[in-house]
Amino acid sequence: MKLILENWRRHLKEFLDDPISKEDVHDLADKLSIPWDDDADFMDWTAEVVGKSHLDDMTSEELLDVYAALEERGKENK
Repeated sequence: MKLILENWRRHLKEFLDDPISKEDVHDLADKLSIPWDDDADFMDWTAEVVGKSHLDDMTSEELLDVYAALEERGKENK
């Protein structure tokens, strides 16, 4: 998982002018029908991905990692 996140981070940084925001993460989770608002499973999952459970506490890089992991999760759920 870590290698996937590192690759995503490199590629996304090349193409994005603006950093990933928590709203971007929320929008993608909504698009993938993944509950996130005060959802214990989502918070546990983000803690597994970046070591923090609340998006408000994350750096731009950590939000990017969560976003990339969500994209991968969406592919796996298809």
